[in-house]
Amino acid sequence: MADFDLIVVGAGPAGLAHAFWRLRERPDLHVCVVEAAPRPGGWVETVERDGYQLELGPQGFRPDDDTDAFLDAAGLTDEVVPCAESAQRRFVVRGGAPRELPSSPAGLLRTRALPLAARLRLLWEPRVRSRTQPGESVAGFVRRRFGRGAVPLAEAMMH
Repeated sequence: MADFDLIVVGAGPAGLAHAFWRLRERPDLHVCVVEAAPRPGGWVETVERDGYQLELGPQGFRPDDDTDAFLDAAGLTDEVVPCAESAQRRFVVRGGAPRELPSSPAGLLRTRALPLAARLRLLWEPRVRSRTQPGESVAGFVRRRFGRGAVPLAEAMMH
């Protein structure tokens, strides 16, 4: 077995970016990236299904100096596609049907992407005590503040 200066576990976006930047800082490092899945990329993937192209993972990012530096260093600057106006409408599948994601806080109360019980639970949110738990996940925060029915929608909106 070879000796490595750095072993990165996981070839998802964070693991690949970490390995990339360490090698940019120290090109002499002997780096190994290990991944259990059959392909790198983690949850970032493009899939064709039923005539639709699905982009799994993040579909966008906010430009900043770090992102621009990464894109430049990776030679990807010319590959960035500006967001189309039509991309303002986002959908999730619930109950086998596409449901449009709300584009405003008031839209949360009308969306069919949340079950009725979860929409009603949103009205209780102002009465929930604001006490962040150490190490609380996003799902845990959403469950505590908005109820468990809102967790799948929050996860879809984050991804």
